Amino acid sequence: MKADLHIHSDASDGSLTVEQILTESRARGLDLIALTDHETTAGAQSAFLKAGDYGLRVIPAVELSTHFKGEEIHLLGYYPRGAGHPHLQSRLAAARRRRTDLTKWMVGQLALRGIPLDWPTVKQTAAGEAVCKTHIYYAIQRYWPTATKDDWARVGKDMCKGGRAYCPYEEYAFAEAVDLVRETGGLPVLAHPGLITTKALVPELLRHSIGGIEAYYGYWHDSATLVRFFARMGEDLSLLCTGGSDYHSLFSHFAIGEVPVPGEAVSKLLAALEDL
Repeated sequence: MKADLHIHSDASDGSLTVEQILTESRARGLDLIALTDHETTAGAQSAFLKAGDYGLRVIPAVELSTHFKGEEIHLLGYYPRGAGHPHLQSRLAAARRRRTDLTKWMVGQLALRGIPLDWPTVKQTAAGEAVCKTHIYYAIQRYWPTATKDDWARVGKDMCKGGRAYCPYEEYAFAEAVDLVRETGGLPVLAHPGLITTKALVPELLRHSIGGIEAYYGYWHDSATLVRFFARMGEDLSLLCTGGSDYHSLFSHFAIGEVPVPGEAVSKLLAALEDL
């Protein structure tokens, strides 16, 4: 079974609609996908209902941005029969509002730095309820065609940790987010651990009732070594190993279905979800 278990739609900060993702996934020979939009399950629920029309199977999922010991940590939640739990939806709605408020502040800070974008311009690039920093990049690409490589680099630096337009998004503590996924019927998986700056935190994170680790990921530096390392870590700790392209848009390093996920790992995930 060929799968991509980490895809984003325009319900959050991806550029493709649900229908475009389903079409592209089928064209690339995938059998199973998971839509893992940030702080929303709207796209995932839509894909779940439409999947049969495209000859696909869809796992509804969500990606949460959390904090742990000063680092931003991402958590994936996979749901076997949909993600409509009222408590989950209430928490996600609050998170989207907080995310949008922070992005609006970032746009203001960038404007003070001479970036020729305003909030209405950035907001109109978002198809979903939440506006995040990725939409700032979409707005630059769409509405600031004269931006140079130096301009792009300056915006990126300003929005990164320590930058003038950086503000940490701290809606969830990591353990709280894990509990939220568990309590609402999902399976929590630590996302792309190789992107965590302090790798020593990974074993600590995996002790928080985690069900799996995203071992198969398209890291752009030393990818093969990191994949082997985290796959072995998952095996040693008897955790499920998931993976995917983390596809968003033209800014993505890998296309849908381009990151291989072993069929055995996919089968184990599906079995675990059936047991929830």
